[in-house]
Amino acid sequence: MFKRNNPLKLIIYWLLLLLVVGIIVIPLLFATTVGGEQKPLTFLIYLLLSAIYGTLILSVITPFFYLDWFKKYWYINLLILIFALVMLFPFLNKVGVQQYDTIEESAEVGNDTIEIKKEYYNSDSPMIIRSESYWKKGKKDSIWTVYTKNGGIISQKEYKDDKLVEAKK
Repeated sequence: MFKRNNPLKLIIYWLLLLLVVGIIVIPLLFATTVGGEQKPLTFLIYLLLSAIYGTLILSVITPFFYLDWFKKYWYINLLILIFALVMLFPFLNKVGVQQYDTIEESAEVGNDTIEIKKEYYNSDSPMIIRSESYWKKGKKDSIWTVYTKNGGIISQKEYKDDKLVEAKK
């Protein structure tokens, strides 16, 4: 079953490559991101999606490039294809569920440039703000606020030089 021209080797190599990348990159992301940022988790999700999509693509192209193997072991390929589709199903249901429109601006305050990021609920025709965040020299700064669709405040956190000063709500 694991002869020279075997597509299972490609799938295994693909998954091992992604595992090595994850083992290297995720600890680096943990070490270089400040508290509250989701870069390591986001990277892990994209890594898992890459593994599933790659496996799905490899199983779809198997009949074209490994016809002899496919004729003999078609059921293995079918199981891999079904497994990849089942694993993708929860992600496909979530596509486009909640996206926010984002506007990024900058303002000069004294000698400093403040980067302002505002997210808006995008399903409403009048733009209703969802959150405001501020960055000074690449670090979290000022009061970060998250709003409800009705304009009420869900949470407020004050930052200074990337450190949480006070969680107001």
